[in-house]
Amino acid sequence: MPYFFDIPIGVYLIAVTTCLLFLTNRLYFFSALMISLVTVSLAEHLTFIAFVWLALLALSLYYYQHYSQLGAKFSWFWWGLCIVLAVALGMHILPGFNNVLYIENIQLHANSKSFDIWFNFDKALLGLLILALVLQPSLNHSIDDWRSMLSTIMPTLAVGLVVTFTAGLLLDVLQPQLNISPLFWPWLLKNLFFTVIAEEALFRGIIQRQLVNYLPGLTSVAISAVLFGLAHIAGGWQYVLLASAAGFIYGYVYLKTGRIEAAIFAHLVLNVIHFNFFTYPALL
Repeated sequence: MPYFFDIPIGVYLIAVTTCLLFLTNRLYFFSALMISLVTVSLAEHLTFIAFVWLALLALSLYYYQHYSQLGAKFSWFWWGLCIVLAVALGMHILPGFNNVLYIENIQLHANSKSFDIWFNFDKALLGLLILALVLQPSLNHSIDDWRSMLSTIMPTLAVGLVVTFTAGLLLDVLQPQLNISPLFWPWLLKNLFFTVIAEEALFRGIIQRQLVNYLPGLTSVAISAVLFGLAHIAGGWQYVLLASAAGFIYGYVYLKTGRIEAAIFAHLVLNVIHFNFFTYPALL
């Protein structure tokens, strides 16, 4: 079994780079970003064509943010291009990315489905670019910001967790199960920086953020939640329902606070509880 120190250095650098976004000094962030990209490129995880896709996404995000701030309808064009590129990167269908398979076909218990741990650089960089170019001005930059956000979302999150896991039990997708695994820490690193941030940046920070300008708040939350659920169609219709319910929680706390960190935190907490205390990823 791989060990935690077997994870490529580029993975740690991208994680650190993401964390630096929450500091006010952008020089630290851009310096770390350049080091990360060079390191990942030298390790042959990114090729030239990957930088073309990333540059196109960055350009689309920049102009989407610019035109949306002006209230211009032309922002819809750039928004649509952002969505197309983001979905393509998230589904790993664009060439130029050599993602890392850390471990495959892991089965935590005899009654649970197997899963793999991938470090997908295309998806991680997607989330990082959205945070940096669209959502950075509204990020938490102080302890007081985090304290205020957490105190606002905790009641909603508590109710949402009970509802979601109860639904999982009733749909016979999950059952209570203690999972003590040395894979938790690499899984956590992968889950936060290579999955959760990217998914919340896309579904809440781009899709819901745009829809809420034209639709009632809860309607925009519901649409982004259903789209999020459909993105999990490979797990079956029960999993789509669960993911949609969870997506509604993430969208609601984002609507309530205006902070993408609220959605990221809710998503991560739910995933951590799922991994440690319920059948993961689902019952056979």
